[in-house]
Amino acid sequence: MPHSTPKTEPHSPLPDPPEADRMGCDEMPGFYRLLAHSRASLKAFVHMREALAGGQLTPVQREQIALAVAEINGSVYGLSAHYETARLLGLSDVEINLARQARATIPRTEAMLRFVQSVALQRGDIGDQDFERLVKAGFGAEEIVEIISHIALNIFADYCNNAARTPVDFPLLQPGFEKPGTDGKSAMAARYPRLEGGLANNRNTPI
Repeated sequence: MPHSTPKTEPHSPLPDPPEADRMGCDEMPGFYRLLAHSRASLKAFVHMREALAGGQLTPVQREQIALAVAEINGSVYGLSAHYETARLLGLSDVEINLARQARATIPRTEAMLRFVQSVALQRGDIGDQDFERLVKAGFGAEEIVEIISHIALNIFADYCNNAARTPVDFPLLQPGFEKPGTDGKSAMAARYPRLEGGLANNRNTPI
């Protein structure tokens, strides 16, 4: 993948919400602290995420979709969080970077990721051929609807994080870079002083 000079991300314009502290989520990832500004939004995201986790797609497929969508959206937070989750699931750096490019070594997985890319880039306005390729790869109607649902879920998360400039509480991975910096925590502390000695050293499971 091409390399470029990392840009410095500004602080989030939103303060930590008192609601988050009352909910006991002071040690939760920054994205959840952001959503805690709106209990309705937090509940909506968590319930949708939990419901889809019980669907037909595997955890690996779900992370591959998230990586592809985060790359398209230029979401530093999404890429950083889902890189970490993908590694925990056993994906290699090669597999992660392929997913970010909507590619895979397995034809069925690549068909899924190409579909994800088309839906995300074209805002859902895709052609019959996009569905036909996915069906030909062995995906049924239930799986296709779930794929679209995961795209929507990740677009929601990425847009929230991009708009709020959520501080990244995972080793920092930016679009165009193959992996996080070798000293992720130091890089984060330099960009987000509010993390020093706090959330950066007390990370929970990635979203």
